[in-house]
Amino acid sequence: LPWLIGLGFALIVASLVVPFEWRRITSDAWFHVAVVHEMSRAGIPPQDPYFAGLGLQYFWFFHTVLLGWQHASSLSPAGTMALLNIVGAGLCVPAAATLGRALNFPKDACRWAGVVILLGMGGMFWALFPIKLITLFYGEVTGMAAVRDLVGDTSNLMPIDTGRIVSIGNSTSFILRKFLVGTAASWAMLLVLITGASALRFARHRRAAELIFLFLSSLGAFLFHTIVGGASVVAIAGGAFLVFVTGRGPRKPSLWIMFAIALSLVLCVPYLMSVTSGKESSNMFPLGIHLWAILSLPITLFGVGLLAPFALKRIWKRGPGPDMLFLGWLLCALGYALLARLPGPNQFDKPPMILYMPLAVAAGLAIPAIWHKLTRTRSRVWFAVALFMFLVPENCFRAYGFFNDRFFPANWEEEAPLYEWIGENTERDAVVIDAPERTDVLLRAPRRQLYGLETYAYQWGYDAEEMDRRYKLKQEIYKGSGALPKTTVETLRSLSIDLDAPLYVVVRNAETPNVSRRLLASRQFQSVFHEDGRHVFSFQP
Repeated sequence: LPWLIGLGFALIVASLVVPFEWRRITSDAWFHVAVVHEMSRAGIPPQDPYFAGLGLQYFWFFHTVLLGWQHASSLSPAGTMALLNIVGAGLCVPAAATLGRALNFPKDACRWAGVVILLGMGGMFWALFPIKLITLFYGEVTGMAAVRDLVGDTSNLMPIDTGRIVSIGNSTSFILRKFLVGTAASWAMLLVLITGASALRFARHRRAAELIFLFLSSLGAFLFHTIVGGASVVAIAGGAFLVFVTGRGPRKPSLWIMFAIALSLVLCVPYLMSVTSGKESSNMFPLGIHLWAILSLPITLFGVGLLAPFALKRIWKRGPGPDMLFLGWLLCALGYALLARLPGPNQFDKPPMILYMPLAVAAGLAIPAIWHKLTRTRSRVWFAVALFMFLVPENCFRAYGFFNDRFFPANWEEEAPLYEWIGENTERDAVVIDAPERTDVLLRAPRRQLYGLETYAYQWGYDAEEMDRRYKLKQEIYKGSGALPKTTVETLRSLSIDLDAPLYVVVRNAETPNVSRRLLASRQFQSVFHEDGRHVFSFQP
């Protein structure tokens, strides 16, 4: 039955992402497809397509898989991510059920673990709504203005709006979105569940095959997603360490579990060093206290947090044994969720995921036990209603928002000739300077950018001085007045030499009416494309 339930979730994911292209390139998928294009151009380790010439400070094994699959099957990177998400959603249910069986829970409880793992994050907005009302009276915009700001642009129920409506503080919800947007998080979750199940089965049965499976799945988790997968696997190793030092479980298998995970980490060290070598030291320390993230954690995990103690109590009452490894994993995941320090929005959605996985499995395992304890019909009816309200409405609301998303940037069709010309008439290693926060060229040409999204510039830990130099250059081109300063031209010349690549500037008269005149007046720029008020200028060093 877990396989049938998994098939149902896979079909739901497929129905949302397969029919329309924009759902396969929305949100983070845009970045991942751009990285695959850059790897196809220049190989590995890749440069960052958003910041030409800089080594990518982001785990890129996932993109290697996408590129390899593209060459083997001719399936696009976006299509491959959609396929991986569909398969991942289908496999997460039996993986969670297998983890439940490794904890010696009955089959009906294990089936519920598979359901909750894909539906159990958030879900309690209806119960926590008073807290949401209170938050509307704090901040720069308060009262009815905050209410209007919250719901004023939700006529199409865009994902950003549905997320804002149900979020409280910085809480997160709708874990199924990890299987709708193209990222490595879905397979990181799957590999973590497999690693946890393999560790428990090895601790109980001590079979070499389980240890090998544990090693391979933990290696995959590290490679696919260093944060979600890697930190979770380290938490499992931490659970084994706690079992070893306390003696509340089999000590020799715990040592082997730690060894297998440590070996997988050691094998990943060269890869991890290539990803982090360019980061500033201030971005390297992974621990710290983030008050708002900590306060949001109970809201994100409120539903599973109410259910899980019933299963955790049962595990604890069994006394010393292999199952203590699961409690140790949960405890280490809690410690990481409270103390993790991550850049940008990762602070609010990644640490909760690491704690959510074991907690959601425990929550699902608890459901049949709670049901059997409720002997009165009225109590069971109320429990069924509460369970339905926890798992269904908020997920449906967020899924409906995703379904109605129209991700394509403004003037998508009108700008097709512009990007078609760039793709056909510029050098493959060309670097494009485009208006602030416009990254269309990364996928539609595709070509690299000198300075992409401002959030990425500081999120990945690049050299702040270099980011400031590129940002100021872009501002001087698009927002300055009069002739281009000599310093701007010199900076462009220096970058062109450093990158050993031609530079192009995209100008839209409707957005920046004076820029085309400024560039035409400069001897260093030549107009190479002009159509419907859209220009491309070539920089002549």
